[in-house]
Amino acid sequence: MTDTHHQAHGAESGEDLRKANELLRDILELLKDKTQRMLRDDHDACWNRWLEVKEIIKYKREEIASFNYGAFRDDAYEAKGIAAQSPKDAKQKVRRIQRAMKGRTMERWQFDEINGVLQDTWNIAMAAYQRRREEREQEQQQWRERMSAAKSRKLELINRNRTMIENLESQIDRCKDMLHNTKSPEFEQRIQEWIDEKHGKIRDIERFTADLEAQIRSIDVKVQ
Repeated sequence: MTDTHHQAHGAESGEDLRKANELLRDILELLKDKTQRMLRDDHDACWNRWLEVKEIIKYKREEIASFNYGAFRDDAYEAKGIAAQSPKDAKQKVRRIQRAMKGRTMERWQFDEINGVLQDTWNIAMAAYQRRREEREQEQQQWRERMSAAKSRKLELINRNRTMIENLESQIDRCKDMLHNTKSPEFEQRIQEWIDEKHGKIRDIERFTADLEAQIRSIDVKVQ
C-alpha cells in the first residue's frame, strides 16, 4: 500500500496515475480475497488507506488535468490571436498542440473547449488564406488589365506612326515631283532639304515604332 501511496502522491502525468490505479486495483483484489484472512483492525486500516490513496489519485488527476488545461488553453488562444495575420504559423501551432494533447489527462469539457478554440483558429487561418488568395488573384487580374491597356496604347501609337510615315512618304513623293520640275538651283536645294528632313523624321518614327514593338513583345511574354 505504501508503494501505491508514493506512486499516487508523486504522479505527474496520466501514465503515472494509470500505474497507481493498477496498483490500487491489485490491492483491492487482495482485500476481497477471502482465502487470505486478515485481522479486522488490519483489514480496516488497509481499507482506509486504500480509500485515502483513491482520493489522492482523484485529487492528482484533477491537479494534472487543470495544469494541462491551462497550458493548452493558453497555447490555443495564442494561436488564435495570430491566425488572421500569420495563418501559416497559426496552423502549424494548431497541429503541434493537437499532437501534444494526445494521451494527456484532462476532463472532457476541457478537451472540448480547447478543441473548439483550435477549430476556430483553423477556420480563421483558412479564411485568411482564402482572403489573401482572392487579393492576389484580384491584383493579378488588375495587373493583366493594366498590361492589356498598355499594349493597346502602344498598338495605337504604332498605327499612328505608320500613318505618319505614309504621310511623310507622300510628302517626299510630292517633293521629288517638285524637284524634277524646278528650274531654280536655290529652290532645288530647299526642296532637297525638305526631303532629307522628312527622311530623318521617318527614321526617328521607325526607331520609336521598333521600340514600341519590343515593349509589346515583352508584355506578351510576361502575361503568358
